[in-house]
Amino acid sequence: MVHWKRNLWIIWFCQFLAILGMSMVVPFLPFYIREVGVTDSTELTRWSGWIFSGPFLLMPFSSPFWAMIGDKHGRKIMVVRAIFGLALSQLFIATAASPTHIFIGRLIQGAFGGFIGAALALISTRTPKEKLGYALAVLQTSTAAGALAGPFFGGLIADWIDYRSAFVVVGVLCLISAVVVLWKVDEHPIPQSQDDEPQIRFLERYHYLWHSRELRWCLLIGLTSSAATCAVLPVFALFVQQLLPNTSYISTKTGLIVSIGALAIMLTSKTWGRRCDRHLYRSNVLWGSSIAALMLGAQGLVASAWQLVPLHFIESGYFSAIAISLFSLISRRTDEKIRGGVLSVISSFQMFGILAGQLTGSFLASHFGIPVAFFFAAALLAGVWLMGSRLTDNL
Repeated sequence: MVHWKRNLWIIWFCQFLAILGMSMVVPFLPFYIREVGVTDSTELTRWSGWIFSGPFLLMPFSSPFWAMIGDKHGRKIMVVRAIFGLALSQLFIATAASPTHIFIGRLIQGAFGGFIGAALALISTRTPKEKLGYALAVLQTSTAAGALAGPFFGGLIADWIDYRSAFVVVGVLCLISAVVVLWKVDEHPIPQSQDDEPQIRFLERYHYLWHSRELRWCLLIGLTSSAATCAVLPVFALFVQQLLPNTSYISTKTGLIVSIGALAIMLTSKTWGRRCDRHLYRSNVLWGSSIAALMLGAQGLVASAWQLVPLHFIESGYFSAIAISLFSLISRRTDEKIRGGVLSVISSFQMFGILAGQLTGSFLASHFGIPVAFFFAAALLAGVWLMGSRLTDNL
């Protein structure tokens, strides 16, 4: 097999395991927090918000730092570092005796974060330019597959064995992946023209974004939409538990409902991507934000957990239009030499949005009830619709 293809499939497998591991905890993390001693419902909701947000407290700062180190010392070692850090954090969490212990483990995960960025950087520098689009598209499927399988298998392990075993499984799989990358991935960059190397200062990225009307709205849409989609994440499992009369196999059932959203994203991404190729960015954002807002609001009103399935499926499928349109629009309207830096700024703002959304959603849920978190998320997406109306479809 050609070296760049071998690298691609090895990284595909390792990225699949990383996303699988990170998404496995979603169905049962609040229940694990309860197991280590948090029994009061208000405290449980509050701790869920902080623990879900843990990685995102540090990732906006750690990711650019590791990217800078990777530029100097190579991307392969950054991939190994990131996946080893994920393994370390999961094994640490598996030994937790208190919610503070879990929170520290999540902080470790954020401090060593950036696996996806490191993997993208490695593949982009090791793949021939004419094959880069294909390689990145293949790599993207590993993220979708991991997000689809993770919640289900995480819930299954938690219900059939115990919560700690799920973290141990993830940690061991990540350690194996780190060894595979270290031994099997070849890093000899494909020679590129000197003109292709971006030479852009850190602060100039923000200046470039903020002084472009279109990109400024993209920045705000990225921040707000990330907050919206993550506002309900810390309390979703607790909401499912409230709605189910029989709580046996609760983690597996929650995992199935969460996985439905990842399936919707896989099924709709190509459609939204083709619409982006026709420059229908504004239309995508308006359709995506309006339908997703309605579905989120409706989820706050359901009387049965299984009513969440179609609503969550439709919400996720339409929400994907926002992210796809956002990055497509930025890529088309940004100079190639500055594109990577601009996308990293957008990603950092999305991480801040995730952090703010999770903390605010869990605060509202703990004080006013879980459905309020869904209504808050819907209101944020209504704001995204207003911002999206300022975009234009045609270049």
